Formats: sequence, C-alpha cells, structure tokens
Amino acid sequence: MVPRTLRKLLDKQKTVSLLQKFLHTHGGFATCWVVEQDGRCFIGNPERSEEDFSPLLEHMGHTRDAADQKWQAELAPPEPQHKVVVPPVSPLRLCAPIFVDHELAGAVVAQTHGQEETQHLHRALQFLSDILSQVATLGIEKKAVALDTLDKYRELTLLYTIGETIGTCLDVDQIARLVLETNRKIIKAENSSLMLLNPHTKELEIQAASGLEHQFKVHLREGIGIAGLVVQTGKPQIVNDTTADPRFLQQTGAVRSLICVPLKVEEKILGVINVSNKLSGEMFTARDEKLLMTLAFQTAIALENARLVLELKENNRALAAALRKVELLEKAKTHLSKFVPQLVQKIIEENPEAPELEKQDKEVSILFLDIAGYTEMSESLDQQKVNYLIERYFSSFLDDIHENNGDINETVGDGLMIIFQTPGQHVLQAAYTALAIRNKTQQINADLRGMYEPIVVNIGINTGMASVGSTKFEGITGTRWTYTASGSVTNLAARIAAFATGGSILVSTGAMHRIAEHFLGEALGLQHFKNVSMPIGVYRLLGEKADHTLASNLLRSF
Repeated sequence: MVPRTLRKLLDKQKTVSLLQKFLHTHGGFATCWVVEQDGRCFIGNPERSEEDFSPLLEHMGHTRDAADQKWQAELAPPEPQHKVVVPPVSPLRLCAPIFVDHELAGAVVAQTHGQEETQHLHRALQFLSDILSQVATLGIEKKAVALDTLDKYRELTLLYTIGETIGTCLDVDQIARLVLETNRKIIKAENSSLMLLNPHTKELEIQAASGLEHQFKVHLREGIGIAGLVVQTGKPQIVNDTTADPRFLQQTGAVRSLICVPLKVEEKILGVINVSNKLSGEMFTARDEKLLMTLAFQTAIALENARLVLELKENNRALAAALRKVELLEKAKTHLSKFVPQLVQKIIEENPEAPELEKQDKEVSILFLDIAGYTEMSESLDQQKVNYLIERYFSSFLDDIHENNGDINETVGDGLMIIFQTPGQHVLQAAYTALAIRNKTQQINADLRGMYEPIVVNIGINTGMASVGSTKFEGITGTRWTYTASGSVTNLAARIAAFATGGSILVSTGAMHRIAEHFLGEALGLQHFKNVSMPIGVYRLLGEKADHTLASNLLRSF
C-alpha cells in the first residue's frame, strides 16, 4: 500500500522553497503552513507552527466532491490566556484543501497581514493548494512505480537465486520441492503442483504438490483437462473462473482460478506447473504467467539435466559392466587360445560374427610326430619329470611350426598333429617343419646329456584332399566341437608316423614328388598299413638339397 501522508509525499526542501516564492510573489500573506489531515503542521514559512489546525480541516469534506469549497477561513484567532494589547487590525487566516486521488490529504494555511480578504488572495491560495495536490499525486505515482520496480527486482532476484539453486540440483524430487517453494514466494497462491509426463504411459503424474493439490492423485493424458491441453499445445493457460470452463475436470469448488504453464525444453514437453487460488483473492494476470514461465524454463532445463546425468550414470554403469564382460572375455580368449587351433582363432578374428568354420574340401599336408619309448619313459621317471621333458621339447617346436604356417590341431600325450594349408606351399612347409623339429630335438638331447636319456621323435607326412572344418560330437553329457582335417589323408599320415623308427622323417610318395626338387629322399618301397587297402610308397626325408638352401630360407619367411 502506497503511503498517503503529505509528509511522505512532499519533498520538504522543495516545498519550503515553493512557499518562499509564494509569499514573495503575494505580498498579502505573512506566513504559510502545510498541515496533515490530522491538523499537524510539518512545513512552514518563515517557520513551522506547533498549533493544532484540525478545527480548520473539520469543516472540509473528506473528498473533493464533498467539499463545498476548497478553502475555509477563521476570522478570529483563539482567545489569549493572558491579557495582551489587541492590535487594531487582527490577522486573517485562509485555508485551502490539498487532495490526493480525490481524497483529503491535508491543507495549506496562510495568514494575511491584516483583515483584508480579497478574491485575489483566495485564488492565489487555491492555486498553491492545487500545485501541492499535483506534487503529492506525482509523489504517489513515483512511489507506486518505485514499489512496483522493487517488487519486480525482488522477484527477479528470487528467480535468479532459485534458478542457480535449481540449476545445480540433479535430484528430481528436490527440484520439484524447490519449485513449490518458489511458487509460494512469487505467486502467493493456496495450491501448487508440478506434474511430469511419463514417457512410457504418456500420462501426467504429480511429482510434488502443496495445498489441496497433494490430495489428488490424478493421471491426465495429453489433451485432457487444462494441464493436458497445455502439454498438447505447449502454451500456458489462465482460467480465472473454473466453474465457467468446461475443460476443467475437478468441479468441486475447491479450485476457483488457476494458471498452468508447460515445462518445455526446445520442442520437448516434460510436464507442467499448476498454481491455483491466489491468497489475495485476485485474478491471475499476464505478469503471473510471465513469472511462472520464467520459473518453468529454469525448471525444465534442470529436469532435463537431471535426466541426462541419470542416463549418463546408467550408461556408465552399463559400459562398466560391458567392459568387465570384455575383460572376462579377453581372459577367456587368452585361456582358450591355449586349446583352440591357431587357424580357428584366425578365422574367428577375421569374421567374428559369422566365421567360416563349416567343412570344406581342401588340399593339405598333415604332419604327425610321435615320441618313441614314451611309455617306458613314463614308467622310469616320475610324472613331473615326464611333463617337464614333454613341455621342453614341444615348446621348442612351436616357433618353427608357426613360422611355416602350421597349425597344431591335436595333442595326445606323446604326439602332435599339425595341419598345413597354405595353397601351393603346404608340402614344403611341412618338410621344413619336420627338419627343424629333428634339429631342435638333437640340440635339446645334447643339452640334457647326462641328465636324461635322449628323446627320439618319429615323423610322418602325407599330402592330399581332406575335409577341413568343424566337427560336432553330440552325446548324453553335451556337445563338443573340434576343428580338424578328416579323411584318408589324415589316417595315412598317422600310419606313416607310426611306421617311422629311429627319429626318421617318412613321407608318402605323393608328398615326396611335390618336394623332390628341394629335398633329398630315400625310397623305402611299397608299404602295407593297417586299414589301408593298397600298398603305399614311402620315402625317408634326408635333408635339403644344397642348391636350394637360399630358397628354403625365403620360404620359411613366407
């Protein structure tokens, strides 16, 4: 409420200056005072009076329309308490009312030099009172503007402070509580609520509420009710008479007026803010809508940030779980690589989604190696020493096997099955591998001389068409897959290796013909093997031909 006392509406210094100019201009006046509605003087010239002027104001109407005239005069001063010499001419007082917004706010009282009362003095004093009325009215307007500006400043400060608080908040429930608290401070209404749009059900659900709103557990679909309409259109709604609006669903009389604004981020609607029944009983205005929209904008950004942070945390948890699975899979891969053929690993790595593991007919070379006397060695040595020897010898063979693109397909105690598949080169690679294994065996035998009996490794090589790929074995206990080269070429390679003695390297006639240009071989004639219908020609591989030493070195790096 803007104060209406003249003391607060008139600037004292400027009013005194105005009275001085008035007295100087109108020589008929000796003194001039400005008094409040209660008759107390607060400004005077040449000095302020302590006299009670209320009797002068009692005859004036309290409104401009009720005043019969704008000035009153007291012809005689009050009787003195002591006898004084009465001047021959008694001074005359004139009084003119000061109105602010058509209501009596005070008066201007002037005392003449004598009893002369002229129409000129009346008009002059009335003119002065009109000026003071206008100045007082302007004072009210300025104070009203100042108070309005102050209110807006407080609201903006509040919104800024709340915006900072909401902006740093990442909890949806806490954001909702802050919104209700802010509504109570800036809108001053009976009820308030924040409703969020459920992304799954597409319904508005109350997240937080105060007043009557917390009693309702309504779920509104888009386009239903005032809130549903706001969600549908993305535009705020003011309803100052809910009984006359058919869109309002809860016609209980508890909600008389309301304002609903959307929580909107770009074109995405997150929910609404509802406020109903101003405490002052006044209607909601465009100013209320603007304030609430500002709050809704800040709230929507905070809610979206909270959602994004929550989503980021969930994604981080999912990513951490996925990384953990990858880590476990890598460990499993490391362990499985010890048992899975290198060729299978390569095929899967090249096409992990659909590796080509089905059986295919390919020309391959198969190498079988066998440690002679393994049974006797196992009986004469403890198992730990046997394991040491097998690992020592077999480990030394790995580099040469991999260097020649061989793939260890099977290990059986004292033996290995190695497949070579490089088109046009697999027979040569098998031969170079066999010679390298023989050399490594001789080196280790020399290193362990005196500690262990020398090891004898017999090798058999065969070449031909085989069915290469995965093979499934199903039983009661489950299913087992293996990747191998199956067929007669594999069986014959195993038979040739079993036929070899004294650390020799035996190859079939077909394989020897392929490598005869590079290697020396000794024909052993036709040999009969178990479960093989026809006799097979066999050669003992002696070594490389001298002219092809350089070529073999190049082939090993292939």
